[in-house]
Amino acid sequence: MRFGKWIAIAAVAGMTFACNSERHDAAVNQAVMAKLSEDPQLARNSVNVETQHGHVTLTGQVMTEDQRQIAAQRAQEVSGVKQVTNHIQVAVSSPPPSATAPDNAAPPSSGSNETPESGTPESGADNEPNGGAPGSEQE
Repeated sequence: MRFGKWIAIAAVAGMTFACNSERHDAAVNQAVMAKLSEDPQLARNSVNVETQHGHVTLTGQVMTEDQRQIAAQRAQEVSGVKQVTNHIQVAVSSPPPSATAPDNAAPPSSGSNETPESGTPESGADNEPNGGAPGSEQE
C-alpha cells in the first residue's frame, strides 16, 4: 500500500511540474517577443520565438547580420532563458546588375561579316558564285 501511495504522489508532482514548466515557457516566450518588439532595429522584422524548458529558439528573417545577433542578445537578457538557439536568416538582396557581359554573350560587332568560328564571310555577294545571283551556281 505504501508503494502505491508514493507512485501516486510522484505522478501528481510530475504533472504539476510539467504544467508549471509549460506556463513558465509561455511567460518566457511572451517576454522574449515583447523584448524583441521593443527594439527599434528588430520591430519591423519577422522573428518567431519558441520556448521549451527555458530553451528559446529564434526563427524568421531580418535584414542584416547585426539584427540577427541583436535578436539573440535580447532573448538572452530575458529572465528564465537558459539557452538561445538562433536560426534567424539574413535576407539576401539580389546583386546589382553586372557591368560586364556574361561569358556566353556574343562579342560586339566590328562591322565585318566574318563569323568568329570560321573566319569566312557569312553571306553576301562575295560568298556566292557568279556575283551572288540566286540560282546561278557553278557546277
